[in-house]
Order: sequence, then C-alpha cells, then structure tokens
Amino acid sequence: MPDSATPDNPRRPRNPSVEGAEPELAELRDILFHAERDELLALRERVHDFGQRSHDVAEVLPEAVRLRGEEGVDEQLTEALRPTVERTLKESVERDPQIVAEALFPAMGPSIRRAISEYFKALVQSFDQAMQHSFSIQGIRWRIEAMRTGKSFSEVALLHSLVYRVEQIFLFHRQTGLLLRRVVAPEVAAMDADMMAGMMAALQDYARDSFHAAKSDALEEFAVGEFNCWVEQGPKAVLVAVIRGQAPQAYRLKLREVTERVHAVFGKRLDEFSGDASVFDPAEDLLIESFASQRREHAMPPPRPYFTYSLATVVLLFVGWQAYLGYEDWRWGRFVDMLREEPGYTITSFHRGWFSRYYEIGGMRDPQSTDPISLLQKEGLDPTLADLQLGRYYALDDVLVAKRAAALLAPPAGVRMTVESGVLRVRGEAPADWIRDLESKATLIAGVKRVDTTGLLLPGQSDFVKARGDLAAARLQFNEGSAEIRQDQRAAVENVAALLKTLDHLAQEMGDELSVEAVGHTDSTGPDAANQRLGLYRATRTVQALERSGLRAAIVHPRSAGSSEPLAGEGSESERQINRCVTFRVLRPQAGAQP
Repeated sequence: MPDSATPDNPRRPRNPSVEGAEPELAELRDILFHAERDELLALRERVHDFGQRSHDVAEVLPEAVRLRGEEGVDEQLTEALRPTVERTLKESVERDPQIVAEALFPAMGPSIRRAISEYFKALVQSFDQAMQHSFSIQGIRWRIEAMRTGKSFSEVALLHSLVYRVEQIFLFHRQTGLLLRRVVAPEVAAMDADMMAGMMAALQDYARDSFHAAKSDALEEFAVGEFNCWVEQGPKAVLVAVIRGQAPQAYRLKLREVTERVHAVFGKRLDEFSGDASVFDPAEDLLIESFASQRREHAMPPPRPYFTYSLATVVLLFVGWQAYLGYEDWRWGRFVDMLREEPGYTITSFHRGWFSRYYEIGGMRDPQSTDPISLLQKEGLDPTLADLQLGRYYALDDVLVAKRAAALLAPPAGVRMTVESGVLRVRGEAPADWIRDLESKATLIAGVKRVDTTGLLLPGQSDFVKARGDLAAARLQFNEGSAEIRQDQRAAVENVAALLKTLDHLAQEMGDELSVEAVGHTDSTGPDAANQRLGLYRATRTVQALERSGLRAAIVHPRSAGSSEPLAGEGSESERQINRCVTFRVLRPQAGAQP
C-alpha cells in the first residue's frame, strides 16, 4: 500500500483533505495496519538510537564470536581483533605493568619451573646416555664405525637407535610448483629449497609422461638413499615430508590432516598467490606439527658404578701406556746396542726424556758409515722420535777406509780398491794421470798405511799381461841328450812366435822395448857341466827357430838353467821328459804382477 510506513519510507502525517474525502478508507486502514505501524515506528526509533543499538550488539557479540570460532580459525576475525587487542595490551603495560605481571604470574611461574626441570632432566639423561655409549661394547663398536665411515659418533648412534624421523617439511604451491614454506628439524642440515622444488616438478612430469597418467594423478612417495619422501597432494598446495628411516602408515594420516588445515586456513591466499611466499610465514606453526620421530625401545640397564668404571679405565689406560713405553724403550735399547756394533759408530749416551717420547742418542759417527735414518727405518722405528747428537770422526775399519778412499780418489770404472789391515790394494786398468794422483794422495787418507799397485795396469796393458801369461805357459819339448827341435814341436814354435810378435807390438804401443828370456832345461842325468851346455844349446836353437819364423832379432835371449830349475820331479821317465824343454820369461816391460 502506498501510504504504509517502512524503515525507508516512514509514515507520513495524514492529509486532512484525504481523510475528509475518504474517511471510510482511513478508518479501515487504521483497523487493518495499526499494530504493524506501531512496530515499524518503534523499530525505526531503535535503529536510530546509538545507545540502544550498542546495547543490542553487546548482547549478541560474545555468542557470535564463539560461534565463529567453533567453525574454525577465521583470518578476518583475527585480523580485525588483533590491532585492538595489541593496542589495549600495550597501553595497559605502559600504564601499569604490575597488572599484566600479576595476571601472568600464575601461568609463568609453573611454566618456567617446568621448563628448567625438563632441561635438567634432559641434561641428566643425555649425560647418562653418553656414559653408557662410552663405556659399553656397543658404544665402542659405534665409535669404530664412526672412524671407519667418517661420520660423527652422534650420527652413527642416531642411525642405530632411530626407527624413523621427519627431518624436513616442504610446502609447495601446486599450480606453480613454487616453494611456499619450509621447516627443518633441529641439528639437521637444510636441503637446497630450489633444487628440491625443481626435483619435485621434474619427478611429477616424468611420472606422468612415463606412465601416461592423468593430470589429476600425482607422485605419492619416492626414496633417495636412506631418505623417504612422502608427498601429500592437495587441490591447491602440496606437502612433502623428508623422512629418515621407515615411518608407519599412520603418519600418512597426519600429513593429510595438516594439508587439510593448510587449505582451510590459507585457501584464499593460495587462490590469490602471485609469487610472494612471505604471506605464508604463519603456516610454519602448522608445518611444525608434522614433525615426528620414533626410536627403538631398549630395556633400561641397571645402574652402573660409572665412577668405578671410569677410574678402572683410567688405570688400565695408564698401565697400558706404561707397558707400551716399556716396550718402545726395549726396542730403542736394542737398536742402540746394534748401533754400537755397526762400523763407524761410537755411542757414548742414550736416554729418553721424562716428559717426551724423544730418544737422545749421543756419540760419534764416521761420514762413510750407514745412514742412521735408514737403520731406524730398517728396525721399524720412527726416525722423528730420534734426537741424534753424533759428532764426526774417522773410523779405521777396513770397510770404511775403502769407502773413504773411493770417495776421495774417485777411481775410474774397472778399478777395484780393497783395504786389508791398512794396506790399500788397487786392481784394474787406469790412466797414468790417475795412477800418479793415487800415489801422491793415497797415504794421506785416514786409515791407509801403504798402497799396493802391483795389480794396476795402464790402458792396453791387460792384453799384454794376458799374452805374457800365455807365453809363460808355453814349452818346447826335446829328446834326451838332444838340442834339435822335434818335428812334432814345429806347431808349438809357430805358436810361441805368434805370441812374441803380439807382445812386441803391445810393448811398442806402450812405448817400451820387449825383452824375453828363453830358458833351456835338462833332466838330472849326466854331469852338471854337460847339462848346462845342453840347456844353452836348446835355448839357442829355439831362438834361431823363432827368428826364422819372422820374429824381430834381439828380442829373445837364450839362457841355460841345466838341471838346476826342474819343472817336475825326477822319479820317473815321464817326469824327466817334462824337464827336457825350453820355457820363456818376459824381462821387459814389467807391466803388472809377474805370473
């Protein structure tokens, strides 16, 4: 009806002209709408009355807040109340801090005492576990494993006593794959968040492409080494739990509940997400609730007298250390005794420091003696523990004198030097300059009394000495009482002639003249004078035969030995036959020792 009263169209005053014209209609209207008109006027007055309206809101506000809270956490209500509550609390503290302190005292006192009690309880338990791990066979095995694998002892102990532990929680935006929030358990190294996000996206794509899965299908679990990664998919966000060990399936339900709560609280932010992950910082408290762990249950061991164990361990370690030092002292003492017998060493003192493991060895050492470091290594001793205080001196041992002579004289290749009772014997072939240097310096070497160079040759003299030896072994045999060269000795004559020609050539190269003596021998039968003449005839006939073979004259000179220089006995005919001969002896040059 056009003239009815409403809050937006309040009742207007009656028009007298209308009332007069239509009295019946006005009366009928009053009869029909009198009650509603009064209620509308009263409602209008109540709405426009600020005091009454505040009273009405105060009556329903507590119940409205309670109902809103029962429906779940409401971000709008929280944001609306936070500034007022914070400002009110701040003003109250500034005005009278005692009021807030008295209000919090009943809760803070027990909380602080409980926190301190729990801390000391955990500290005692940690100390007890450390003692048990340190003085038990299991703890020793774990320490050995830690040294072998390079891991810390606490990590090895955790791996052996842990059933599972959730170490990291990741919250990703499902549509973009970006990381929204991450929480890490204490004492756990954080993974690279970007690499984790990239790996998740790559695994999801690989799984869908490989198995031709629908877009709604998603990866739920994968394992990397000793870690299992459980994935809980939501319509707008993905929750990933990194778990060490094997978690029970009941934990999957917990992840699902946390995922649902994240969607309930942050649903609008997930819809409006544009790359700013800081708006999800409040989600950390929800993610922390996802942490869980379980250790293996062990029977509580009976109380142990750890002080006694500790003292016994210290005593055993001390006794073991002393035994080890005693064994080391014995090894080093044996080494020093051996060193005293080593040529070139004179040991005067040996002891070990009281406050160190260094062994001091004093005395003297010949520079040509064996290196002490090599001797220590040969005996299996650590050279770094030796403090060698060895002075220098020259020992007179033949071996060291020979080494000293070789070091100072530097003999050429092919020359051998030995020392026997102070006599330096030199053998081999060497240049004339080195031989002269040897003769001038040898007796100045400590320990050398005399030099023997009879076995020392100039270059080329070795061939001369060999040919001279072959000539000394040659013999021409004769018949009894005859000076004529036998037919069967012609080849021997040619052989002797060839040796003499070789010796003549070598002597000329050495710058000397060859002089050889042909000595005639006879047996003991007959007078000595006759034997003397017969020996000279044999030597002369031999020289003539050699010259006829092309030997240069005046090289070989005849001499008779008769029966005075027998080459064999005279007891039989065969022995006397040996004495009927001519032998040869080189008189010049005198190269090397005569055979």
